[in-house]
Amino acid sequence: MGMLPVTLADIRVGEALKWPVFDRQKRLLFRKGAVLRSDKQLEMLLKFGLQRDEQEDENAQNPREHAVVNPFDRIKEVIGRLPRIARPLFTSNPDTHAQKEIAEFAKRIESLCDELIAICQQDADAVIGDVHLSHQAPFSQSHPVHTALLSLLVAIHMDIPLERVRSLVCAALTANLTITPLMETMHKQEGGLSDGQRQVLLQHPQSARELLEKSAITDTLWLDIVHQHHERFDGSGYPRKLKSTEILPEAMILALADDYYNLIFESGDRTTPSPHEVLKAMFVKFKDAPISPYIHAMIKEFGIYPPGTIVSLASGEVAVCVWRTADNTKPIAKAIISEQGAPFMKPRERNTHATATAVREIFHARAQFHLNMLALWSYEH
Repeated sequence: MGMLPVTLADIRVGEALKWPVFDRQKRLLFRKGAVLRSDKQLEMLLKFGLQRDEQEDENAQNPREHAVVNPFDRIKEVIGRLPRIARPLFTSNPDTHAQKEIAEFAKRIESLCDELIAICQQDADAVIGDVHLSHQAPFSQSHPVHTALLSLLVAIHMDIPLERVRSLVCAALTANLTITPLMETMHKQEGGLSDGQRQVLLQHPQSARELLEKSAITDTLWLDIVHQHHERFDGSGYPRKLKSTEILPEAMILALADDYYNLIFESGDRTTPSPHEVLKAMFVKFKDAPISPYIHAMIKEFGIYPPGTIVSLASGEVAVCVWRTADNTKPIAKAIISEQGAPFMKPRERNTHATATAVREIFHARAQFHLNMLALWSYEH
């Protein structure tokens, strides 16, 4: 397959693509005729580079068929793969097969990293929506993948070099390997931690690093991010109580993504704040702190009402924010409940720039309806 670069002159937001578009690894991102929905999506694509098959004729009547998997299924598949990849590391007496899997651990995590980057290239708006709304998997399984995606998007926004971004994503996927069962317990239990739980928690950045080193991980940045991901700019973190100038920027990003995800993950009857409310609270709390540039980057990347935020509109409708726009206070939304309180058969697009459909307030009563992610992000045909 001979490939040609795709440039800004070749594609426009809101216009159908003339050919199938691939990433640098020749993985299909979009079929011919697909429509880019936001400036942010286009910006992400151009940062990583796009290609098309030079043999694809834009005027062909019967272009070759290519399979594109929607981003929600791709993320779900990664969430399912990660525990299987990590399981051999905890085998007390590994047989030959397990030893081989351990030897290939780094390569397999790096493969997951590349898949997450490709998913963000395909549709970062849908990715952010998935982080906020797809909480069916156990917390301990979704947490590493979703925090990796959050970290990736913030790091790219801050123009961190791609190789360092890849180390960050690998670190996010593996930072909590030694406390997976404890994470699930902590998320569900009421009250404080026991002394034993607290001790394991405080030791896990070090224990995770040691496990990775034993698994032949040689990327020192990956290892250092894991070791530092619970350090805090004021020296109150662990395990070494580092202060801001001693903490890697990538570790600060992962720490921020970790805190954010812990707050927005919804399970059971636990009341959770909206993405908008969490971002606002972080901005106010840390506006003069050394971490504030990272929070600003997160807000600029995700928007004031990030994809996945459920809102009431001036029209009286309930809608889900789905696509960011150049004005990060006014996303494109999909109305799911009419002003009379009846659900729409299909979500209806609303531009919150318009006064009649502007965002009025955050809508919290999610339990009363089911969200069709494919329909919301236009993957349902």
